[in-house]
Amino acid sequence: MSPPFSFQGTGPVSADDLSTPLGLEEKKPAASRRLLGLAATSALWLGLAGSGCALIAALVWLAVVDDPLGGEPLAVATIERMTPGISRPPAEAPDRMTPAEQAPPPAAAAVAPADAAPQSGPLIIKVPQNGNGSAAALASTAVDPELAEISRFGPIPRIGNDGTRPFERYARSTIAEADDKRPKIAIVVGGLGASREATSKVFDLLPRSVTLAFNPYSSELETWVAKARADGYEFLLQVPMEPFDYPNHDPGPQALLASLPVEANSDRLAWAMSRASGYYGLSNFMGGKFLTSDKALQPVLTEIGRRGLVYFDDGTIPASLVSQIGPEAGAITAQAHVVVDAVPEEAAIQAALAELEERARRTGGAIGYASALPVTLEGLRRWVTRLTSKGIVLVPVSAVVKLSNPS
Repeated sequence: MSPPFSFQGTGPVSADDLSTPLGLEEKKPAASRRLLGLAATSALWLGLAGSGCALIAALVWLAVVDDPLGGEPLAVATIERMTPGISRPPAEAPDRMTPAEQAPPPAAAAVAPADAAPQSGPLIIKVPQNGNGSAAALASTAVDPELAEISRFGPIPRIGNDGTRPFERYARSTIAEADDKRPKIAIVVGGLGASREATSKVFDLLPRSVTLAFNPYSSELETWVAKARADGYEFLLQVPMEPFDYPNHDPGPQALLASLPVEANSDRLAWAMSRASGYYGLSNFMGGKFLTSDKALQPVLTEIGRRGLVYFDDGTIPASLVSQIGPEAGAITAQAHVVVDAVPEEAAIQAALAELEERARRTGGAIGYASALPVTLEGLRRWVTRLTSKGIVLVPVSAVVKLSNPS
């Protein structure tokens, strides 16, 4: 459902306004046009009997008949409807808040391609150009229809008839990365899609070996995940879950709640999974209360495992039961070892990254979770440039998950 359209500094624009060619006056009533056209035709016939009348009749016809585009070249154009974004749901309880949730919510921002017009500007009319990219590029990033089933919300992941699981199909780590004997670090950047500016900066500043996690409420989610696929990023889809002090802090209308019946949470999970396609797995958006409820969490992890997805715990909830319940539920799970910007300051971020390095050297692999705060992105950008010289490789999260789940 598209929201009302408006131009900056004007009132709402109706559907009739959008259907009227730009710069033209309102059309005359059909009856008036018919009468004027008839009069012009009569003048034309009469003009055959008098010198110069034919020219006069032709001028009258052009003046009164409503064909202002006559003789002009025509093209089919697309009108882009700039839709306001969906504000990020309020943050979780102060003692459980992630850095992204501590930051002020971004202004309503429509997520759109980088060449789109400013959100407050006019409607943009584009004439389509020929060509949609190379067939090879499209094939390499395509979503596999064999790994989807249709729910009442749209396509959601499933295990293929040949046993292929979505996390196997959509993992972006290469065989070389998985087999690399150097210590590995994966960085998952979450909360993407809520802020157009922050999400664009992630693509601009960070390499393809980071893993992206998208907020399901993004108004242009498919635009962002299509870009992630085309650019070669591995990505996750976040699922809104109940925080400790719900409803004072509300993760959104489709949040999984510890108090809901299993069927209701399954329905909400299906909604979240239908919001995008081609993702490696799911992760939490908020969720302090839900992730600490055995009764609520187990059926959800069972369903995630049944659909061939990996569940990634972002590490912001210390008491989370994911690592305990996951194996019982038949789900492959992973958990962030360090929240990179738990304290969103430069010195603290660098200390957290150093902790990741130490853990990777000790165990072979480590996972960090970060938000898209400007201080975090700049810190990660500088850190990545020095990582290879330290004998550590940055990999998508799937490469670290495979260390502990080799089968």
